[in-house]
Amino acid sequence: MQSTLNPTTARRGRTLDGDRGVAHGHDRGSDRRGDGGILLADAMSANALFSGLTGAALVLGAPWLDGVLDLHAAILAGLGVGLVGFAVVILAVLAQPTVIRQAARITIVADIAWVVAAGVVIATDLLPAAAAGPLVASTVVVAGFAIVQTVGLRRAGNGAALGLRPVTMTAAEEADTTIAQAWSRVADAAGHADAAPGLAHVATDGEVADGMVRTCTDDAGRQWSETCTLVAPGLSYRMDVDVSTYPLRYRAVLHDFGMTWRVSPTDRGARLQLTFAGTTMLGLLGRLAIAVFGRDDPARHIVAAHARALDTPSTPATHTAPSSTAPSSTKPARPG
Repeated sequence: MQSTLNPTTARRGRTLDGDRGVAHGHDRGSDRRGDGGILLADAMSANALFSGLTGAALVLGAPWLDGVLDLHAAILAGLGVGLVGFAVVILAVLAQPTVIRQAARITIVADIAWVVAAGVVIATDLLPAAAAGPLVASTVVVAGFAIVQTVGLRRAGNGAALGLRPVTMTAAEEADTTIAQAWSRVADAAGHADAAPGLAHVATDGEVADGMVRTCTDDAGRQWSETCTLVAPGLSYRMDVDVSTYPLRYRAVLHDFGMTWRVSPTDRGARLQLTFAGTTMLGLLGRLAIAVFGRDDPARHIVAAHARALDTPSTPATHTAPSSTAPSSTKPARPG
């Protein structure tokens, strides 16, 4: 078994090629190192995380912190609410990549305003001594965010600054079978539910071919659609997810997403390879979320299930067709 999670750079001008296992053929967002988009998004997401955590601490800890910092709890709670709101606004912007550049300018101005205001407050001794230290420390951090965001914005120049980071997850396994049998297994798009963890039912509007649509339903009843693209009969095909229909936890961090199957001959029989590939939003927070979502390695589970089925042909997958026009697969009900 081979499985990798690789939140690294994808390339432009791609095709379904070779053993890289990366679904090619779409410009899924390059690393954009030249335009500064990723650096800008990373800095803004870190800014949102710092502001949100600080704000939450002030709101929740206000009754206790008023005695420690010698400030009224209402002032601390109000400041905390403002910081949490600032964090939410930044995250909302990062989920709309086309407006990151404009929002970054506003964020930088807000950070600079904080630094200037904090400097005035500290210089004029308007705060109790106990509160001055934490304010100085937080102001240094905010100044750092302003600097890094400015660098990212300058790198962007006049180009795009979407801040999208490519991410891939690949798994592969060999099976004692023929290429034709392996292809028949993975090309059964309606049979995806038999192998995918958390997937209850799949329906398609036809066989694997360009434009074929697959509708997936998870164990919680949530549905999304996927469209077949880049078919190389007998070798590989790709399913692109309509991210706008994805469950919220994925839709919030993924800009685009898809999966590619590839089969190839080996000395043993056939090699099955599955690659998930897409681009994440929300900077550092988006990549952290994908790492958490992928901790169970769904690609590995799916490939292993198909390989086991091919190694034990006497235990075929069970499919049901609720209608004559929509092939589908439904997992058997779990015992009560």
